[in-house]
Amino acid sequence: MNSEQYKTICEQPNVFRLQDLNETLDLLRKDNMPEVALIAKAILNQKVEKPPLHKGGYKTDFVALELSFDEVDAVVGIVFDAEASSIQGNGEPTSKTEIYVHLANLWSNYRESIE
Repeated sequence: MNSEQYKTICEQPNVFRLQDLNETLDLLRKDNMPEVALIAKAILNQKVEKPPLHKGGYKTDFVALELSFDEVDAVVGIVFDAEASSIQGNGEPTSKTEIYVHLANLWSNYRESIE
């Protein structure tokens, strides 16, 4: 795989950075969601192959997910709830709001791609 192929794969809506999946897993674990197992399995088994000259360790990994619409929709719901609850009573965002907005955008794009 060359760097252009890698870039094309990583831009797909079902391909997530490892860091984003770990943040998602933290949210799903809090609600005991069954999608935790699916995402954890994907992290172990569905990493995108890196080009030979790629620099960076495991923190730069991307993972290709293959979830159903209902599974993705459930994750979107949890992420949206987290985003909404991260706003303080005075309307000010917390330190987590930006992360949750980012996750909501990623998961919404994935859901839209499989509708």
